[in-house]
Amino acid sequence: MLNKKSLFFFAVIWTVLITILSLITVEGMKSDIALAHKDKIVHFVFYFIFVLFWFSVKKTGSNLKKISRTVFLWAVGYGMLMELLQNLLTDNRTADVLDVLANTLGALVALLLINYKFLNKTEV
Repeated sequence: MLNKKSLFFFAVIWTVLITILSLITVEGMKSDIALAHKDKIVHFVFYFIFVLFWFSVKKTGSNLKKISRTVFLWAVGYGMLMELLQNLLTDNRTADVLDVLANTLGALVALLLINYKFLNKTEV
């Protein structure tokens, strides 16, 4: 198991990676993988891992339910911020409601997994 410092490092790196990949031009980045809506899958995975990392960093004490919900809300807000910044800071990228939905679903599935594994509940 990783210690808190290592987890924090990876959580920060993951957040920076999401930020960079959300704000760079991806025109030249073509993939040979023929998969419908693969960009939405990427969004889902990014925010799923985001929630798992930050929950692992923040989980202390007895109020894990509150911590998991807070991390979830931060992930959703951060995903919305990235979409907004795409409109403001890039010339060829625009905000997409479906990206926000994919981000939110990834974060929600991570929250449900956390609730099941750490809180022994399936309710959010």
